[in-house]
Amino acid sequence: MPMPFRDKTGQVFSSWTVLEFAGRVKHNKQIWKCRCDCGTERNVLINSLMNGSSKSCGHNQYQISAAKNTKHGMASTPTYKSWHSMIQRTEGKGGHESYPARKIGICKEWLSFDAFFADMGIRPDGKTLDRIDNSKGYSKENCRWATIKEQMRNRSNTTYVVVNNEKLPITAACEKYKIGISCIRHRLRKGMSAQEAFTKQTRNSHGNRSKQSH
Repeated sequence: MPMPFRDKTGQVFSSWTVLEFAGRVKHNKQIWKCRCDCGTERNVLINSLMNGSSKSCGHNQYQISAAKNTKHGMASTPTYKSWHSMIQRTEGKGGHESYPARKIGICKEWLSFDAFFADMGIRPDGKTLDRIDNSKGYSKENCRWATIKEQMRNRSNTTYVVVNNEKLPITAACEKYKIGISCIRHRLRKGMSAQEAFTKQTRNSHGNRSKQSH
């Protein structure tokens, strides 16, 4: 017959708050349904709660990593703030609730600030961290320091074109080939290929025809 136990409902163990008794497992061990500070709910062994081996669902791993890295002296720098913001976004915080659902995560190496800094270096003035492919997570291969303008072009709904074997956001291609976006959209709607739309001769303000640069 199971041994009686004291109700743990409402008790707090580190980041866990006990919600209710969830049953017993092998060797008659109690498990309790708990909620982490971040909102995650999970069944946790009573032994793990009592001895402190389970302190949270794991969401605060970055905080532990950050604490270990305070020796770097960069906690107040833009580079460190970009790293910290990256962690927050992947947890769905700060208006980025869709990130967890879209499985936008971080490579395990970058849970350490030292590894992130070794890969990305100092954050340049006027730039912030940007994912090159918005459908993928944060890693050395998929991240860069970019200006706000570059990031605006790199949104998930950005239209890309290929001209002279170079893939560019359509607005960047317009700048490079010195042609208006309305003209390009008109040409594309008429069925022109991107190559033809951007390289077709246009009339300048004096009525002369000029060739788009290649």
